[in-house]
Amino acid sequence: MTRTLPIHTVAMALLLTCVVGVHAQDEDAAGKGSDPDRPATELAELKAGTSLVVKDPETGEVRQVEGVSGEVLKVLQEQARLRKKTQLYELHQLEVSGNTKAGIVTLKAVLDIDILVSDQWVDVPAGLQEFQLTRITHTQKPEDGDAILDKEKLPVKNWLLKGKGRHQLELKLIGETRVSQNGRRRLRIDAPDATISHLTLIPEGAVESAELSTKKPFRIQRAEDSSVATLETWGLDKDTELLWTPALTTQTVATVQTSGPATMELDFSAYSLTITQPLVISGGSIDHLNVRMPDGFLRVSVSGSNAETTEIVETPEDSDSPINRIEFTAPVTGPIELKYDFPLEQTSALQELTVSQPDIVEVPNESATLDVFVPVGMEVEIDRPDLGYVRHKPVETGRDSRTAVFGFRLLSTRAKLTLRVKATEAIYSVVPQIELQTEQSNLVMTARFAIRLIRGSLTEIPVNWPQYETSGWQILQGDVRLIEGEDPRPLAGLNIESGTLTLPERMSGLFEIEFQAIQPLPEGGTLQFHLPDIPSSGPHSAFVALVDSDVFSMSVKGPEDELFPLIPAGRLPHAPEGENDLLTVHLVDAVVEPLQLTMTPQTSETRVSVATSIDILQGSLHVSQVMR
Repeated sequence: MTRTLPIHTVAMALLLTCVVGVHAQDEDAAGKGSDPDRPATELAELKAGTSLVVKDPETGEVRQVEGVSGEVLKVLQEQARLRKKTQLYELHQLEVSGNTKAGIVTLKAVLDIDILVSDQWVDVPAGLQEFQLTRITHTQKPEDGDAILDKEKLPVKNWLLKGKGRHQLELKLIGETRVSQNGRRRLRIDAPDATISHLTLIPEGAVESAELSTKKPFRIQRAEDSSVATLETWGLDKDTELLWTPALTTQTVATVQTSGPATMELDFSAYSLTITQPLVISGGSIDHLNVRMPDGFLRVSVSGSNAETTEIVETPEDSDSPINRIEFTAPVTGPIELKYDFPLEQTSALQELTVSQPDIVEVPNESATLDVFVPVGMEVEIDRPDLGYVRHKPVETGRDSRTAVFGFRLLSTRAKLTLRVKATEAIYSVVPQIELQTEQSNLVMTARFAIRLIRGSLTEIPVNWPQYETSGWQILQGDVRLIEGEDPRPLAGLNIESGTLTLPERMSGLFEIEFQAIQPLPEGGTLQFHLPDIPSSGPHSAFVALVDSDVFSMSVKGPEDELFPLIPAGRLPHAPEGENDLLTVHLVDAVVEPLQLTMTPQTSETRVSVATSIDILQGSLHVSQVMR
C-alpha cells in the first residue's frame, strides 16, 4: 500500500534528516557522500523536476518524490543555504605591493583576518599560490592568538589561526613575470576573497601601456619627469592578472647627484651624530646605494624619504663590510633624502672621536656642513689635520646660553675632524625639601631637590634612600619629574636599588627633581624612617615640612629624641598649598640619621568670636551680636 504525504511534510522530512540523494548521480558525486555538508550542498544545486528520495523519520521508509515544483525547490534551497556551517573567519583587508626587476617579482602582502570563534584552530586559505615565501611575520594577534603555516599543503598557503579577534600576517613573496611572444609582460595574482583589497605594482623601466584582465577599477600613475609607472587596482580575486607593455627606449643609466651639502650635527648633550643628505636621481631609477660609513662608530640607523615624505629605505641587516648596501623598498627616482643616526658612547673619561661624512660610491663631489654642540661641563679640543678640505663657517647663536656651537665646512669625503672630549668634574649643591601629609588612610611624601651646578654637568644623579625596600614606602609610577623653569617633564630613569637617576640629557645650571612616595598610615601613630637624599659635593641640610590635617597633627624628632629647629613657613623654597597655620617646618641637619614621626589624633575644638554693638536710636536701646 502506498501512502501519499503532503508536500510540507516532505519538506520537513528533508530539513530534519538532511538525507537527500540525487536520483541519477554520477560516480564522482557518489564518492562524496561521507561529507556531512554534502546533502545540503546537493540540495542547493538541484533544479526543478529532479527526482528526490526521502526517508520518513517515523517509519524509516524510503520513497521517491516525483515532480518537485520550482517554488517548493526554492524554499528547500534557501533552507539548505541557511544550514551551512557558521562562518569561522573573515578576511577583512588584503594589501599587496611590489615591483619587478629582471623578470623577478617581489611582493609584500599584508592580510588582516578576523577570527570569529574562540579556542579553535581555523583554516584560512591565503591564496598567492604562484609565489614563494621569503619571510613570514605575524605582526598583530589577540592576547591568546597564534598562527601556524600548514607546510604539508605548500605551495598552497593555508594558515591555521587561533584566537578570537584581529590577526595580521605580513608575507614577503617572490615570483616571476611571464613574457608573451610580442614582449608583453603578464603577472597573475590569485588573491583570496577579501572585503577590502588593493594592489600596487611598479614594473621595471618605462611602461608604454597596461591593462587589467578583470573589470575591476584600474589606473596607471606616472611620476613627473620620470618614466616610472605604478599600476594600481582594487577588488582582487583569483583571476586578477596585470598586463603591460614595456616602452621601447634607449638604454640609459640613472645618475645620482647631491642637491646640496649634507647637514651634520654632532651633539654632546644628546650623545649623537645625525646626518641629513639630500640627493637627486635622474635618467632612471635605482633600487640601492652603496655607502662607506665613517670609521669609529659601532652602530648606525639609516632612514630615507622621497618628495612625498614616504619612507623608502628597507631595514638594513648588520654587516661587517666597510661599505653598507642601502636597499630601497621600491625603485626610486627624483629627489630623496637620507638620514643617518650614529649614537655616541656616554663616558666621563677622555674620548677621541674622528668625524667625517658618509661616502656614497655612486655620488661624486660630496660636501657637508658640520655643527658641533658642546654643553657646559664638556671640554672639547678640535684638530683639523688637513686644512685643504676643512673650513670654518659662521654659526648662529647657540641653542641656549649653556651650549657652545662650532661650525665647519667639509669640502670632500676625505675631510676629517678629530675631537678629544672629556667631561669636567661636576660640582653642585643640593637643597632638599621633604613634605609629609595625610590623604585619607595613607601617608604621602613629596620629595623635591633643587640642584645647582657650580661647575661641570650631569647625565645621572646619585640617589640615596636607606632601607627603602623594607620601610614600606612605594614611589608612584609616573610621579618622578624633572623641573626646569616652568616645564616639568616625566622621568623614567629612577632606580632606588642601584642608587641612580638617569637624566634625559646632559644637564647644567639650575634644575629640580621631584617624586612622590606613599605608604599606609602607621599603626600606633609612630613611624621611624630615613629621608631620601641626593648627595652633593658638600654637606647640606633638609627642610622637612609637616602638613597637619583635620584628623591628625604631626611632629618629628631625631633617633635620640632630639628636636629640630623650627623655621618660618615663608622660608621654604616651595610652600605647600593650604593654610600656613597647618604647616610646621623643621631644619634637619643629619639627613643620614633616621627620623621618628609621631601622628596624634586631633581633639575636637570649637572656637567662637563674638562681636557686640549697642546703639540708641529714637530713645530705644538696640543690641546686635555677631558670632563667628
